[in-house]
Amino acid sequence: MELRRTKYEDIAAVMNIINDSIAGLKSAGIPQWQQGYPNASSIENDIERGWAYVLSEGDEILATCALCFEPDPNYTHIYQGEWINLLPYAVIHRIAVKSSRKGEGLALNLLKHCEEICLNHHIFNIKVDTHRVNKSMQRMLDKAGYVYCGIIYLADGAERFGLQKVLRENT
Repeated sequence: MELRRTKYEDIAAVMNIINDSIAGLKSAGIPQWQQGYPNASSIENDIERGWAYVLSEGDEILATCALCFEPDPNYTHIYQGEWINLLPYAVIHRIAVKSSRKGEGLALNLLKHCEEICLNHHIFNIKVDTHRVNKSMQRMLDKAGYVYCGIIYLADGAERFGLQKVLRENT
């Protein structure tokens, strides 16, 4: 299994994974990703910015995410808590796993690879956010060592739980 940058020819497979995830969220009563986002344009933008990654096994794409090395303006203010620290960080967005492969620990594997990339870039903090009712994502992030820090608000006003993981102390 390897984590690699997403290519334009991967967009259809990535969108199949994302669309399955959108349907799964909807059937679970989770309103996250129900407003037409993420979409193929989001993935193209992630590719152009160098943020898009896929976890693959041979030719099969198993999972996808965006790993961003720019501060997220939505994370500037956090409510009902605080970030662990205010040091430079990466952000992981749009985590999705192929529905036929859920339960195999692929999301944890994806995060582990992202953490290795961050360490190679001398970035020792990662922040993520998820919907308050997305319990499966919260459990997975907790299992991976991400700590709930508080509430953040997206540009459209949507509330999200903000989480952070310190990969190692920045000395």
